[in-house]
Amino acid sequence: MNAMERQLGDIGDLPVATIVLLCLLISFILIPTKLRLGVSLFGLSIAQTAARLADLGPVVSIAIASMSFLSVMTILAVLMGDQKLLPWSICQYALTASAAISIFYVLDATDATKAVILRIQWLLLVMAASLTASAVRSQEQLVYVLKSICMGLGVGCAICLTPLIVNPASAINSGIGRFMPYGCNPNQIGITFAMTAILGAYIWLRTTTVVSRYLCGFSAALGFALLVVTVSRTAILICAVAYLPLLPVLIRRPLPAAIIVCVMCGGVWKLLGIAEDASFARFDEGLDRSEFWEIGYNEFCQRPIFGMLGVTDLPAVELDVQDNTHNAFLSVLYLGGLSIGIPVFLCQLQGLFAAIWLWFNRRKAAYDPILIGVLAACSVMHVAHGFANAIIYYPTHLWAFWNIFSIAFFTNQLHMRFAGRVTTAIPRPHVRWVNQSGRQVRNIPLAVTGKSS
Repeated sequence: MNAMERQLGDIGDLPVATIVLLCLLISFILIPTKLRLGVSLFGLSIAQTAARLADLGPVVSIAIASMSFLSVMTILAVLMGDQKLLPWSICQYALTASAAISIFYVLDATDATKAVILRIQWLLLVMAASLTASAVRSQEQLVYVLKSICMGLGVGCAICLTPLIVNPASAINSGIGRFMPYGCNPNQIGITFAMTAILGAYIWLRTTTVVSRYLCGFSAALGFALLVVTVSRTAILICAVAYLPLLPVLIRRPLPAAIIVCVMCGGVWKLLGIAEDASFARFDEGLDRSEFWEIGYNEFCQRPIFGMLGVTDLPAVELDVQDNTHNAFLSVLYLGGLSIGIPVFLCQLQGLFAAIWLWFNRRKAAYDPILIGVLAACSVMHVAHGFANAIIYYPTHLWAFWNIFSIAFFTNQLHMRFAGRVTTAIPRPHVRWVNQSGRQVRNIPLAVTGKSS
């Protein structure tokens, strides 16, 4: 099965995919309004994970067919919901416009049909992520969104675990010693496992709801264990950086921290016992990508302004530069040149700046400072990972959804802060009462003062 068949599936599975889409439509209609967004994100997370498992055949076709529909469901869930949306930032408009315009850039390509389908998928994903970010106005809503995604990723990790249980020898590629569930690229599925481990660990440590806490904690342990056996260096680095803001919580709450660490280590030990052929020798290898970048740069220099616009003798999807450049930014430049690349990159940089700014001002934000630290760390890694892989702008991976969501969320917070609409911090148990000289006298409960720190 070639790369495009893995992305678009087999047309012979169309009747089954149609039935699944009808079931999703009926479910969306029957689901209460307040649950539609969470269910849509839950389903999108599962579909994005299952779509990468190339050897599952019909399941991949159904998952790919469901992705676009679930993106539409997410869009409708936000627009039809009861919550008031935040006004869109310039970045959200720019990303949506560039995604829409990029469809016209691939109309003359030799693989125009396939390329247009992927461009439409990208447009729907950008709109779904941007609208979801605009629907987040409080800590509770943000956790609700992340919890829905984490539970969907947990189901995806459980699906990926099955080949290790049924046939461990076939799940580990004997040539490179890496876990490849159902023939999936370990570098791509490794990012999915890292996302699960990051979100699950935060929810386990900071959420009081018992059911979701234990489900997400189990998902975090499973995702971390599977991440290790993929031997994906970039995915492990992303997970490690995102865990840094959680260290203060681990220190203050040693018992929950010890439980999740023991479960994670136990999961790794168990999977390493099953996956005896796993090899970690690649950790000693270098990470030099300059040879691949040179290929992409040479392609960009031939069409620097408009990329694939009007080009009739080249494919927009299947060219080796798209698969082997190992650089998201060069992939964007190959597709749309500077006319698409400049607005996309400026939005990415503004999202990164907003994330760093909000992290420095996290004590004044209306969100958990620990969560702001985790999301800001992921925003930094989105940019860093773009120099190693192209999936931050690829419509069939949830990491791309998270990237656009982070850009929209942080730029919204930055714009609201400068507009003077964000003034409330998360309530603390007590505030400090100081006299005019600045010396602390005693602590007063918030119920008495009505103030927040």
